[in-house]
Amino acid sequence: MRYVLLATLVVFPTVALGQGRADPKRTRTPVPRFEDFRVPSPIAKRSTEAFLNGFDEPDETAAHFQGRIREAAKKGPDIAGVYAFVRMGCGSDCNNVWVVNIQTGQSLKTPIIGATRCVPFSNGPLFSYRLDSSLLIVTGSLEVPDAKGSFGDGPCGRFYYLVERSGLKLIRSVVPLQDSPPK
Repeated sequence: MRYVLLATLVVFPTVALGQGRADPKRTRTPVPRFEDFRVPSPIAKRSTEAFLNGFDEPDETAAHFQGRIREAAKKGPDIAGVYAFVRMGCGSDCNNVWVVNIQTGQSLKTPIIGATRCVPFSNGPLFSYRLDSSLLIVTGSLEVPDAKGSFGDGPCGRFYYLVERSGLKLIRSVVPLQDSPPK
């Protein structure tokens, strides 16, 4: 009986894991947390969100619109110490986004235009972020730019980005099997 039990404890886990190695496709790593990406926040957080109400006029120029984005960012930072997260509604449960350095007024390069809610990620905020962290969590269906200068719907999931000087960097995604992660 001792030999059977010992063989079960020694041999079975090795067989179950594929000769002692875990299948990399099934390895689970913890999701990124705000605490893992702390940054100094020398400037006080703004008291209200930077949210634009769409275009002022149907023929508003890009320069005027960029000016409104910079103006909204001047209210103060709310992500990664010195950046403002500026949103504009683009439909029901849809937001276009900009991440703007409040010191320079420059918008970061982002691989997404915005996001919209989707099943099974329909509860909770579309965007989660903190002043003292460089982590941005997007929960929903991404709006991604296409080659024609427009955009298309990307996969539905939870996407973890780092705010860096060069732009947003995707570090992890959790996407249901029927969707594929952004490229």
